[in-house]
Amino acid sequence: MTRKIKAVQLSGEIHVPPSKSDGQRALLMAALAKSTSRIMNIGSSQDEMAMLECVKALNATVERAADAFLVTGGTPNDSIQLQVGESGLASRLLVSVCAALSDAVVINGSGSILQRDMSFFERTLPQMGVQVVSTNAKLPIQLSGRLKSGEYTVDGSASSQYISGLLIALSLLDQESVLIVENLNSQPYLKMTINSMKKFGIQIEQEGFRKFRIGGEQHFQACQYTVESDWSSASYWLVAAALGHELKLSGLDMSSAQADRMILQAFLAAGCRVVRENELLTIDGTDRKSLDFDATDCPDLFPALAVYGAMTSGISRI
Repeated sequence: MTRKIKAVQLSGEIHVPPSKSDGQRALLMAALAKSTSRIMNIGSSQDEMAMLECVKALNATVERAADAFLVTGGTPNDSIQLQVGESGLASRLLVSVCAALSDAVVINGSGSILQRDMSFFERTLPQMGVQVVSTNAKLPIQLSGRLKSGEYTVDGSASSQYISGLLIALSLLDQESVLIVENLNSQPYLKMTINSMKKFGIQIEQEGFRKFRIGGEQHFQACQYTVESDWSSASYWLVAAALGHELKLSGLDMSSAQADRMILQAFLAAGCRVVRENELLTIDGTDRKSLDFDATDCPDLFPALAVYGAMTSGISRI
């Protein structure tokens, strides 16, 4: 197969699409509230639609308004069966959350998600009162028993998404819990979860990102929530701007907790200018140089930054 790639000069204004990660969190938390939340700027990716179907299966009512989804939480059935599609985030959040909602849970998926390791749950949930039966440490997963409050120490090296799920789940319990996390990976994504929980009325006390105290008898409160635009999607366009294309991006929250906002730090360290005018963002790469950037907490930036490095003189290290 042969493809021809022609050089072009890009120009114009781009509105960055919504973050599917933020959208999935918002849908789940809205489903845990008893009254109606208005979720604005939800995207239409397969992952977001999978989460939408999951919250319906948890007996949440979902209506489509002109500019939003209206989500009203309901009471889950005694037995829960969910299909998460290929969404890794949905699976990692929902297994723990459902363990707090029901004594009998089956969670399945499709496609590539069936090959992802889920051994975290086998190592972690039994100490919390939940028995786990998986398929060779993969989906489908069956749970029996209800999540119990307490003080727990868990390993966060596999993914912060598991820790996000536990924080949401433990906030649903009547008694206080303490979660100690060792070797946390992707800290900014956990911060993103905690920020979203605060918007829905859930408070968590922190000692850095190692110890979390989750009060009992908390309740998710309905709210109006606008899903942020996605910094990961923006990264490719921002690199193009740094390479000399006349592009301006709208919709990005400069104070976002999304890990991929760190691309701005990469640009600044590489001699680029971050230009913000009238809610539009661009990168001036006139004086750009090679970069030396640690993407441990934001690995989704690697492809875009690799292009930057390939098109900039000198040796770039990511």
